[in-house]
Amino acid sequence: MLDLSRLYVVGNQVLVRPKSESEISQGGIILPPGVQESVPVLRGWVLKTGPGLALPQFQPKPEWEEDEPYYLPMQVKEGDLVLFLQKRAIEIEYHQEKLYVVPQDAILLYERWDSD
Repeated sequence: MLDLSRLYVVGNQVLVRPKSESEISQGGIILPPGVQESVPVLRGWVLKTGPGLALPQFQPKPEWEEDEPYYLPMQVKEGDLVLFLQKRAIEIEYHQEKLYVVPQDAILLYERWDSD
């Protein structure tokens, strides 16, 4: 099992483990071959998400108070299966495992099984 406890995702980025072709989703999402050739799309499981997109605060605070950032929450959650644009993803290797850092706006759709 991959230990991600010391890894933090920044902003509106998502850490994704690519899905092996042997894994089949319950929803059975299949893209036509023409789409796969023209726009490479990958699938994967969300391992971690950042806090979201930082938004500016419009109310001034006194100088002695720290500004706590306000974030627009992420749509995807850990455990979701996502389809994302390969061109927008950054491939990394973490503990000999291939992962992708994907901006949330490069995620085309996601599949979730729980009702949360």
